[in-house]
Amino acid sequence: MKKQKIFLADYILNHLPDSVIVVNRQGTIMMVNDNCCKLLGYKREEIIGQSASIFFVKAEEKPGEEKAPGKTITSQENEIYLGKILDELILNGYVNNLEVNFLTRTGQRIPVSFNGVVLRDADKEILGVLGLARDMR
Repeated sequence: MKKQKIFLADYILNHLPDSVIVVNRQGTIMMVNDNCCKLLGYKREEIIGQSASIFFVKAEEKPGEEKAPGKTITSQENEIYLGKILDELILNGYVNNLEVNFLTRTGQRIPVSFNGVVLRDADKEILGVLGLARDMR
């Protein structure tokens, strides 16, 4: 029965149309599904153990706002941005339809709608976050 549950969970995870990402409290990637790897252009083993800030990035400018010449978003700014989202998730227990950008291996920005929920153990201790991201292109 346990083997069947594991097979079923793995099958569902890898056949969802959305990207699935699991991070720990520090934002370290613990698990991704096949669609996430395909969307980002990474192999699973290349991103497991990395900070989600390698692909979870803040938009460079808001609609109607001009980007300063030569201004690029730094990895430190991405870490801060990811930290704010994780803080909101931990505070509220979830986020729904958050519009963010994913940065692919080749540097392409992909707009996604992100939904996340806090993962807790049996003692209600926070383990991390389960996120689903839908490609909005």
